[in-house]
Amino acid sequence: MTGRERIKAAIEFQPTDCIPVGPYMANHCSVRAGYRLRDCYTDGETLARAQLRAFETYGQDIINVQADNYYIPEGFGAKIFMPEEGNHTPSMEAPVLSELSDAAALPRLDPERDGRMPVYLAAMRRLRETAGDRAALRACGVGPFTLAAHLRGTEQFLIDTFEALADEDEEKKGQLFALLSRCTDLLCDFALAMLEAGADIIQCADSLASLDMISPAIYETFAYPFEREFFRRMKAPAAAHGAYRLLHICGGNSAVYPLFRTLDADLIEIDSKVDLSYAKEQLAGSHTAIIGNLAPVATLLQGTPAEVERAAREAIEKTGGTGFILGSGCEVPIGAPSENIEAMIRTARSFVLSTRGS
Repeated sequence: MTGRERIKAAIEFQPTDCIPVGPYMANHCSVRAGYRLRDCYTDGETLARAQLRAFETYGQDIINVQADNYYIPEGFGAKIFMPEEGNHTPSMEAPVLSELSDAAALPRLDPERDGRMPVYLAAMRRLRETAGDRAALRACGVGPFTLAAHLRGTEQFLIDTFEALADEDEEKKGQLFALLSRCTDLLCDFALAMLEAGADIIQCADSLASLDMISPAIYETFAYPFEREFFRRMKAPAAAHGAYRLLHICGGNSAVYPLFRTLDADLIEIDSKVDLSYAKEQLAGSHTAIIGNLAPVATLLQGTPAEVERAAREAIEKTGGTGFILGSGCEVPIGAPSENIEAMIRTARSFVLSTRGS
């Protein structure tokens, strides 16, 4: 099977020739391939070359077409600092919305023209041409809650959500809903453009909606409804393109897995803080596949190849290997040793083959 075939089969709960493997390692791959991050998040051709070169070294089943998180806010005029030296991703100097009420005036951006969305669309198109069926292509895509925080400023946005809920402030709640709805529209537009560019996996990466950052009540009120709307609206377009919809939220989110179950995502990325057995149990019967959950820092950055192999085997055993892709709980650090990534991939390639007596 090719990597692309393997990933699609796993998400469909179909047999695979070995355990699919797709650590979340876009920036790691760019640096591993010898490219400067600034060049990757400003030029789609460069990003595509970097990811393809790393793929040809590692041979994983998923290529991540991503480099940073601020490619959309730039389209609204957000001030972004891009370091000239070193391998650092951009940072936001100033948000877009000084007043929450200004969200109603936000324009509807064009993914083909605004911000740096065109960079990632160009990279996706090029990788579809050059990688072919050898790997599944995973698009970038933040979630509504996270994008809203980028536009408002993370600290102020979290204060807004807390105050709206704690004070039962219906006016502020309505303003937040308006902002989140506008963000959902834009993320659906971008995801559709990514599907048309060749993505096999579109994602809602709502990292700020983590229970490490917010309460379950804030998640249920301000994040969950808009994530659910994203997955609802993208179901038919993804199916029409033979693609899948992924949820990524960092952190220990066990308390809201009953809600995750009802999102109707095709694939959920499980952080290392959540036990895979628990995640598998909570999602049983929902036909939602899972990807994860090796610890990016403790295992992939700081561990040894032997420790990576043990962690990978444990992850596979906890899931039974069905409807499962071996991955990392979150993004692999740039400095993770190549030997550790290779150990992870090697374990996935040999695990099922050895148990089948090959």
